[in-house]
Amino acid sequence: MPELNTELFKKIHKQITEHPEAHDQGSWEGKRPACGTTRCVAGWALHFATDGAEVFHRNEYSVVDAFSPEVEALAERLGVRMGSLHPGQIARPLLGLTGQEAAGLFYADDEQALTLVTLAATGRGIEFNDMATRLADPEDESDLVEPEEDDGE
Repeated sequence: MPELNTELFKKIHKQITEHPEAHDQGSWEGKRPACGTTRCVAGWALHFATDGAEVFHRNEYSVVDAFSPEVEALAERLGVRMGSLHPGQIARPLLGLTGQEAAGLFYADDEQALTLVTLAATGRGIEFNDMATRLADPEDESDLVEPEEDDGE
């Protein structure tokens, strides 16, 4: 099982708590006139891991046409094959996540993601794993449901 990258989670936590307007789980990296660049947790992980580079390259019309060269180099260093990747596939090994943890974190809403980032940044890996795993598999409510009492019938 990979080990959570607490230091990277601390950077992300600081960013999204000090600038909540820049956190948007619905966008890997977006540009908004009112608040500047927004990113999801995966987007912030890539941004910090590349010393502040943009995640995507935009053409002269500001349309995303590829990952930035910095993110491509990072993926290569991590041994992640480029192709039809999304940022989460590169961010997963950076953050030290299992597949289920990544699914739970990257597809969480903003509030859930903030809770997960807080858990990871404060070294509460077991709680992080429990919550992320439940979010990844919402059908599995085995540990969320109280056992029914046998009424003797």
